[in-house]
Amino acid sequence: MTRYLIHPDTGSIDTASQWLAEMPTWDVYTPEGDSFATPEQEQAERQRQYDALVEVKKDVDGEWVEV
Repeated sequence: MTRYLIHPDTGSIDTASQWLAEMPTWDVYTPEGDSFATPEQEQAERQRQYDALVEVKKDVDGEWVEV
């Protein structure tokens, strides 16, 4: 079964596999707006953002609801 995830801040919904495919292209910055010092730090921030996505599904009325 396909898993759908929503970005809670933007409302964007996509499949988990599509979010993962796009993850390497996400721009990531520190809370101060600076670039991260290492690729490992950038990857950790991308993973943090992915982990913040919320799984959703459509209910009987066709509305997206949190799983």
